[in-house]
Amino acid sequence: MAEIAVCYPPERIAATKARLADFWAHRPAKDRLPYVVNDFWKRRRDWPAIPEAFTPVQKNLVEQLRGIIEHAVWNDDFVPTLENGLIQATIPAYFGAVEEKIEGSVHVKPMIADPSDVFTLAEIGYPPDSFGGELLAKMHFFREATGGRLPVAETDMQGPFSVASHIWGIQEFLLATLADPVEAQHLIERTTVAVREYYRLMRNAVEGEWSPCHCFPWIWMPSDAGVCLSEDLLVVVSPDVTRRFIVPAIDEIGKEFGRVLVHTCGNLNPTARALGESQTLMGVNCSSSETDIRILAETMGDRFIYIIHHALVHDPKLETLDIYGQARLFRETFGGGLTAVSLLNPVVGTCDPASDAEAIRDIFRAC
Repeated sequence: MAEIAVCYPPERIAATKARLADFWAHRPAKDRLPYVVNDFWKRRRDWPAIPEAFTPVQKNLVEQLRGIIEHAVWNDDFVPTLENGLIQATIPAYFGAVEEKIEGSVHVKPMIADPSDVFTLAEIGYPPDSFGGELLAKMHFFREATGGRLPVAETDMQGPFSVASHIWGIQEFLLATLADPVEAQHLIERTTVAVREYYRLMRNAVEGEWSPCHCFPWIWMPSDAGVCLSEDLLVVVSPDVTRRFIVPAIDEIGKEFGRVLVHTCGNLNPTARALGESQTLMGVNCSSSETDIRILAETMGDRFIYIIHHALVHDPKLETLDIYGQARLFRETFGGGLTAVSLLNPVVGTCDPASDAEAIRDIFRAC
């Protein structure tokens, strides 16, 4: 923690928070477009081994603190923040869902055998021994162990439509939106209640500054700016399903928390216009290697804010760009007045802050 304070002096943190506060408030960038380089997986220093006696949560905290220290060389718009990870069953467990392993992958075990089951699902809540309870305890531990000196990000939150799909079974739930729309809608209403409750519990667990941006937590977000969630099935449903089932649930969450930013993996272009009909949507988070962000910006316009990352998996119609190509695409798309922030993904082994950091900053100044 002492080294982090040196690497990120107060004036650096203040300048970055001011730049990002403008972004979240939908104000134009004053000096340059904000960006963060995602190289937290890289290790440049020879760190001592973490003691075996440490718990997994303690080990995770140490690894995050080391990554924060090493990342400081980029001098980008990262505010040291602790992230809480992802468990798919976090919200489904509110109804008693458990996980199962299929072909080496962990999934939520579906709970709906008959459409009428949605009316009789029990509500277990988030007790300490549940997936949700464990992540809340982790957030509280991070806060205590660091003396409250670092913000804690919200966990990787799935939205109500996504949670409902895990509870029902993804393929079966997608069919149910057409064959059993009343039951599908009832389940989404129940999962919306569970999602809203977990946002409240996360705020309480942190007991201090939290950053409600989840995907990715490397983008600091003021605690009163709203909340974020993922609806990854946006890329496989129609605009009509988006309007009927996804947008109303987003707006229910927005009524309590102000505004909602939605992340999705895959191609957002086909449902972007329908998603934009939400009254509480503040913006979107997606990848330029799956979504054509030029088309996205034209479709959604300047009412919204954009977080654009650059994943290494990609649509074959779109390029996988190096870090300079990512920066230039971002500047060309959003440098003319749209409010956006970029998360740059360097290709492994091809990016070095000693030679690239200032050149990348120059690209983002040209806005």
